[in-house]
Amino acid sequence: MPYMSGARATVEALKANGVELVLGMTGHTVMEVADELAKDNAIRAVYPRSETNGTYMAYGYNKIKNAPKAVCLWHVAGMPHAAPGVITAYADSVPMVVIGGNVVSEAVGKRDFQDTPSAEMYAPISKWSYRVQRTAEIPETLNKAFALAGGGRPRPVVLDVPFDRFVEKAEFDAPRQAVRAAPPGGDPQAVRQACELLASARKPVILAGGGVVTAQAGDKLRQLAELLCVPVSSGRSASKGVLAEDHPLALGTCGSFGWPIANEYLQEADCWCAIGCTFSQIAMQDWSVKPPPTLIHIDIDPGEIGRIYRPTLAIIGDAGRVLDQMLEILRPKAAELRHHPRLGEIKARKDKWLAELDAKTSTDAKPISPFRLMREINAVLPADGIVTGGAGNNGEFAVHALKSLQPTSFLLSQKYSAVGCSFPIALGAKLAAPDRPVVCIEGDGGLHYNVTELATAVMEKIAVVLVVVNDGHLNANRQIVNALFAGQQVWTRLNNPDWVALAKACGANGERVEDPAAIAPALRRGLAAGMPYVIDLIVDPDVRCPITGKLWKIRW
Repeated sequence: MPYMSGARATVEALKANGVELVLGMTGHTVMEVADELAKDNAIRAVYPRSETNGTYMAYGYNKIKNAPKAVCLWHVAGMPHAAPGVITAYADSVPMVVIGGNVVSEAVGKRDFQDTPSAEMYAPISKWSYRVQRTAEIPETLNKAFALAGGGRPRPVVLDVPFDRFVEKAEFDAPRQAVRAAPPGGDPQAVRQACELLASARKPVILAGGGVVTAQAGDKLRQLAELLCVPVSSGRSASKGVLAEDHPLALGTCGSFGWPIANEYLQEADCWCAIGCTFSQIAMQDWSVKPPPTLIHIDIDPGEIGRIYRPTLAIIGDAGRVLDQMLEILRPKAAELRHHPRLGEIKARKDKWLAELDAKTSTDAKPISPFRLMREINAVLPADGIVTGGAGNNGEFAVHALKSLQPTSFLLSQKYSAVGCSFPIALGAKLAAPDRPVVCIEGDGGLHYNVTELATAVMEKIAVVLVVVNDGHLNANRQIVNALFAGQQVWTRLNNPDWVALAKACGANGERVEDPAAIAPALRRGLAAGMPYVIDLIVDPDVRCPITGKLWKIRW
């Protein structure tokens, strides 16, 4: 059995589990691991400028890879800074493994220099949070972490490692990859009943959530929708594009900022088939949307069943496996199911909505409307391009008006929605998919949180186009305050720097855009630049966020 340090065993376990990227920040509690990574040089190591942004980068990387391929390694004093990224991954079901060094074992709990209760702190916002007790358990603990993070419903796992465990040597078994159970299918009788309910419904709708994307089951979803001629609504941004939004049966994204046609069909339906869907507050408009008489809920997480709405029929299982089972039952009936008169109605109503959206996005107004930005991104970015959106208005304009044709073509922190996440998520996505063009939509308020990562992007040659939605405010808050409190403004105004000059000072490039006709040429220059490129877009702060449903009804 090999005899090695805990730090060396850590690196060997990361390699055995297929880790491709370590995002880390050095300090006395993780120096041994950093040194082993440098000597080994088998895993790319990137130094972000803060633990918060680095954890968001891991979110973006793992979201694209659909697996915990990017790992965070933080010094003990930085572990609390990682919390926004961890809770975002927890809320959005993104796999992640975070390793935090800690003070030596004998100092844990003594409330002395940098003693941090990381394991306890992260327990409520992770799938598993554990403090390593013995050096010899490091490999198996990491194997368990990867199995949990990527298995079942993916979520973050946090390991708290006193740094003497990294320094000490022990005998270890040869490194091996974590073993994951195969994703489960649904109860056959329940699946057959679901097929009968869905096929016999007068006006059914499929509500596709992020679980369909995680299961990589978008094509199976399309086949089911086409077999039964059932329209599909994306539950929220996690599943935007899971059925291409130009597909005749695609209703787009539902919810407070989604497509009105999706909201209308959900409210008119007599049957929902919700697959990998959590019925989030925004998707269900403050839960003012009530389920129809028949609700089929399919989810891999038993804890989701009945948490918001009581289903008529529940199926515990992986979205992809259950869709396979449904297709096996329904394919023999394809001839009698394929032609259905509701397709014409869907087309007519969808065409009407798309004409309204076209009118909103084609405006030549100055200052620029955020709707116009979405139109130009739609025109310039190829189908496999990736767009990330930030918290507040800029992300919701994208939910509303951005056309998504593939899963993971749009990334938005859909539930936790912390300001400042979009740019680092974009950097992680680009590291994961270097051949796919990546455009980040970040509000000027959000960029104040993460602009230091321009230096990271330059150092690591991460060619992301960063579009700064520059309206001079935390504009979602400004617009709400204007509506509620007669315009009295507190903590919403920004004093922005010259974003382009700042980008150039970091070694990036960019330009300022004030004319809507200049957006597309600027995007093309940015995508061709081969380096980080900042577009400082001067937008109209008075263009209202596209609210198409209820939200925070207690205030209105």
